[in-house]
Amino acid sequence: KYELAERLKFSFTPFFKIIQIEIRCKNELLLNRASEAFSVHLRHVFGNRVQGPIQPDVARINLYYINCFMLKIEKEASLNQTKKMLQQVFELFYEAVEFASVKIVADVDPV
Repeated sequence: KYELAERLKFSFTPFFKIIQIEIRCKNELLLNRASEAFSVHLRHVFGNRVQGPIQPDVARINLYYINCFMLKIEKEASLNQTKKMLQQVFELFYEAVEFASVKIVADVDPV
């Protein structure tokens, strides 16, 4: 019971859906600019549900630098609506030509 109360307090599963978003790029400076721009777009749509960008413990894999975001969505929220809003954020982000080489990967309820 104590752990469930803690999970509710800090917005974790099973009370919230967690979406981990990774941004990857071979150029570290471009990754940092892209992370800031993506952060602005995400926070505009999702507000205080967004955490990040943070660099993971292993910040570079296969020549790609990585930054991560965590998005916490209430269980009651429509997942289809959340998906549409996230797709709009991706499209808005990729309108900037300089971010064409940046890759974005989303993982729902990561282990």
